[in-house]
Amino acid sequence: MSETRDRLPSIEALQAELKTQKLNHVEVTEKQVLPNAQDIAQEKLIQDIEKGSESLNKVTVNEKQVLPNAQDIAQEKLIQDIEKGSESLHKVTTVEKNVLPSKSDIELEKKELGK
Repeated sequence: MSETRDRLPSIEALQAELKTQKLNHVEVTEKQVLPNAQDIAQEKLIQDIEKGSESLNKVTVNEKQVLPNAQDIAQEKLIQDIEKGSESLHKVTTVEKNVLPSKSDIELEKKELGK
């Protein structure tokens, strides 16, 4: 530890070095500028506009009544015909035509193949 102290210059030596060097004068400039009255007024205007646009979204728009064209009428008629057709369908019972073989049928078939 004493070795590192020996290598470091003393405080007096550093102060003497500072006195001999001529330092340049530097002007201090403020990096973070506070907002002025115009900036505050502009920010307030933006917030008021945003609040105003939110109230515009609440306004209801009246729609015009437009008469349907021929294509719309045909499409609606097709939908009604499909709905009517589904009401007129009859209930059907399902009959299995391909019946699975019973255990006795399987044994008979095994005997016939074994001959």
